[in-house]
Amino acid sequence: MTESVFDFQATSIRGEPADLAAQRGKVLLIVNTASECGFTPQFKGLEKLWQDYGPQGLVVIGVHSPESPAEHEPARVQAAIRRHGLSYPIALDNDFRTWDAWHNAYWPALYLVDKQGRVVFQHVGEGAYERIEAHIQQALRAP
Repeated sequence: MTESVFDFQATSIRGEPADLAAQRGKVLLIVNTASECGFTPQFKGLEKLWQDYGPQGLVVIGVHSPESPAEHEPARVQAAIRRHGLSYPIALDNDFRTWDAWHNAYWPALYLVDKQGRVVFQHVGEGAYERIEAHIQQALRAP
């Protein structure tokens, strides 16, 4: 992705636009995942990062790209959000526009974006929370 991530917009599961331009100047953790792919520990880890670092300026935005036909149904995604106790915003990507724009190829994939809109860290797969957290702390400290 060569342009600033702040130029992107998606549709939120809650109905409002997920306008990244409104997040300019903040540290973003973009999480591309699917609701039924079995990454329950990942959801809990991300929720903890959101709770711990949200007050310090971290914005977590989930991007739900369906892995199965059933995952295209917003009601099923909303049920998964409730089941996992997620409070961070989650955008639907049923047509894979976000997936394609980020040249994504994996579930889950995390992208840490600095205040200038540059991807400063990427992680594919589950785990590595200490490493992800260290990069978040560094991005939050940067001017």
